[in-house]
Amino acid sequence: MSIVIDQQKNIERALGGANPQELYNLLENLPEDFLFSVYRVFTLAQGLRSYKPVLRVPIRDISPDFLKWLTRFAEENRYKTPISIGRKIWGIDDFLPRRKHLERAKKVMEHLEPLKQYFEKL
Repeated sequence: MSIVIDQQKNIERALGGANPQELYNLLENLPEDFLFSVYRVFTLAQGLRSYKPVLRVPIRDISPDFLKWLTRFAEENRYKTPISIGRKIWGIDDFLPRRKHLERAKKVMEHLEPLKQYFEKL
């Protein structure tokens, strides 16, 4: 479960309008098992889009310098660089009852709420 920003205009607003230090402060409050992922978009035949992971960074390894680099990378790629911030709520071998699944999802959503509010304000 994650926050995904994949539309070009929203990526530009989120990365171009974000203060790297403020964003870093929000990210560093996330649990260590969260990931920050960056993708490239490729348009295939007939308008089909493909997302190729470029980078997956554990939240504990994020720094203000990384966020500055990410902003430059996104600019250079005309903001065709979707980002995702989140974590898995179950493993491949987990068969969870609905109640347990919803508990895990709610916990992730609580962690992501400050980021969601930050991005919505931009």
